Amino acid sequence: MRVELDVAGVPRIAPAPPEPPIRKTRGRERRRLDWFEVAVLVAFGLVSLWVLAVDLFQVVAHGRVWTGTDGVYLVDQMQYLAWIQSASHHVLSSNLFVLRGTPADYLQPAVAISGALSALGVAPWPALLLWKPVAVLVAIFGFDMYVRRTGGGV
Repeated sequence: MRVELDVAGVPRIAPAPPEPPIRKTRGRERRRLDWFEVAVLVAFGLVSLWVLAVDLFQVVAHGRVWTGTDGVYLVDQMQYLAWIQSASHHVLSSNLFVLRGTPADYLQPAVAISGALSALGVAPWPALLLWKPVAVLVAIFGFDMYVRRTGGGV
């Protein structure tokens, strides 16, 4: 960029002021969550735990036995617990809900990690419920990153 000055009728060329150097940042800058995002995170976490709270209330108030499941579809939850129990013996799980024997050929990372926790002495149901807060955090922060990338710095 050039700046031309007219001094005493003689055109002269003076150098432009230097531009500030481009500041390079290492990695991405971390952004803090504002109050609305924290409120949505807390609300989403509470909504995801309401079935668990109702189940625990039923156990405490009425003396019922809790199987460790927290879903409406009990069969699915029990299958997850069976997979975790199977994965605690070896990393792969088998289908335990058929009348014939099946090979242990099912690998799912969350079930394998929960099975490893179960092999270390944790009951299968807390190893399954461990994934609930992980899912809430991944959903909130994943959605936040998705919106920021596609929204153009909103």
